Amino acid sequence: AGSGISHAEMFPLLNRTEENVLELFQIWINLPKATKMSPPSFKMMWGEELPRTSSQGVEATLIAGSFAGLPQPPPPPEHSYAATQTADVLVMAIKLDKGATFTIPGYAGLRSAESLNRNLYFFGGSGVAKVSDKECRSHCKLKLRSEVDATLSALEGEVELLLLQGRDIGEPVVQHGPFVGNTQQDIMKAFSDYQRDEFGGWPWPSDA
Repeated sequence: AGSGISHAEMFPLLNRTEENVLELFQIWINLPKATKMSPPSFKMMWGEELPRTSSQGVEATLIAGSFAGLPQPPPPPEHSYAATQTADVLVMAIKLDKGATFTIPGYAGLRSAESLNRNLYFFGGSGVAKVSDKECRSHCKLKLRSEVDATLSALEGEVELLLLQGRDIGEPVVQHGPFVGNTQQDIMKAFSDYQRDEFGGWPWPSDA
């Protein structure tokens, strides 16, 4: 969103005669102060463009970042934090059939794992999600140690998971409604900008 944009989630109808089912995750990735006011941008990444592996009851789709054995996904918008190599952003959707297993390898890059956050969300399926030695019988969020391998298993039925990873920016965060800044003054300015023209620009030559 950068310096601000008004938008709505609207998608084309893929089926004109049948129901169009939509499953939506709205994931906010913060920007560091240096690029927080970058021009807003939008990029559609279609499912068929995303790297995917399907084997032995496991389907894994790479949305952002790098994962061993999969090619790179389409690049994120230029000013996105996900475009910063040192941020180590990783977004992946994982679906396991009953009895299937999948291992997320521990981070082995050149940077410290201490500031690298890795969270796994069990959001769908009728099964039980087992992550290493922990079982989740209902939908839940698990915080993983990024430097340690995590073995995922689907017990009693299918399991759907979302993996999110990213490095701490290391700056103050102030949030109110849809606005995120570093200070309360940033939030006040965002409200002022929105009330002025709804982030639509000011086409007239003066403020008078």
